[in-house]
Amino acid sequence: MLLERCSKQSRAEETNDERKALLEKAAYNLEIARNYLGDFPQVLWLEGTALALLGEEKYDSAIALFQELEVAPFSGKHQSYIDSLRTQATYNRAVLLARKGKGDLTKAVSVYDELLQKPNLSDSVRWLAGLGKLTVIADYKQEVWKRFDQQTAASWLAQGDALLAGVANAKGNGQQKPSPQDQRSLDFIAFAASRALGKCSLRFAEAFLSQGMLKNGRPVKRTSQNNQLVGPVAGPELRARLGRARSYFEKCGDDADLLADRAYIELLLGEYQGAEGHARRAMLWDPDSERAYYLAAEACYCHGGADERERAKSYASAYYNELQERLAPPATPKLDMAAFVALCTDLGLYSPGALAKSTGT
Repeated sequence: MLLERCSKQSRAEETNDERKALLEKAAYNLEIARNYLGDFPQVLWLEGTALALLGEEKYDSAIALFQELEVAPFSGKHQSYIDSLRTQATYNRAVLLARKGKGDLTKAVSVYDELLQKPNLSDSVRWLAGLGKLTVIADYKQEVWKRFDQQTAASWLAQGDALLAGVANAKGNGQQKPSPQDQRSLDFIAFAASRALGKCSLRFAEAFLSQGMLKNGRPVKRTSQNNQLVGPVAGPELRARLGRARSYFEKCGDDADLLADRAYIELLLGEYQGAEGHARRAMLWDPDSERAYYLAAEACYCHGGADERERAKSYASAYYNELQERLAPPATPKLDMAAFVALCTDLGLYSPGALAKSTGT
């Protein structure tokens, strides 16, 4: 009962401190119950869930309990119920490892794979596990993607497409209409999977298909010679993959992050006006979107005209001034600043010392 009350975050009359106190009390009582009731797997699951809801400082303890539930021997009665709890425990463990981030992301992917290999897995659990794995992979940085095997990375994208196809089939197979609750769940999985697939496709394009298009994290600017633009042009495979990424993002609506992703796709494709437009829209969604300022400036710089160069300086200066306003305490940029510093240098903006002070590079 305590756990049920604590999980209902929509209760406005219950403060965070009250909720935390209830969760701590629930975890304490469940630990006592576990010590006396050794053959009750649901107690392990409930205690692990209570600890997980308490936040990051309790994740390791929750993970340990879920792992114990997965392997602990229990009496043979109600085996199907025990198997269901073990499946939930594996899924919860993967989620918590993903939330911890950094070095635990690879562990999270391994646990999702472990879950996906279990026999007789329901479609809903398979889809959620596939989505979780895809989301973790989408969070890997560009430098990590470069260390992956291309064939393995391509298989992740194929798994994501299969997930979307399965969900689409469940939503519209005409045999049995999903309940309103199931429909909402399917809509969420389709939305989140499309977003993650878009990001994975973009990372795949960067890591394996953009040779000659990027240098030190920046698009290589094409130059004008004899009234013709000279420089790298996106090949058919890169254009196709970026097109797939764009189509995934278009299914997800708009927010600052998605608009910036679209701007970056267009920047790589050489569609500089579109890139600037999407970056400007990202700024309207979130005036503090550092990536949007950089992409708008980079798009104008790559476009190459005199007016565009002035706009590039304006965007870069706006971001620089924003960093300056956050210098007490010193600003911690949300963006990898090496590309921004290089762009400012190319535009002739600011001294290297001033840039280093403002960006922490």
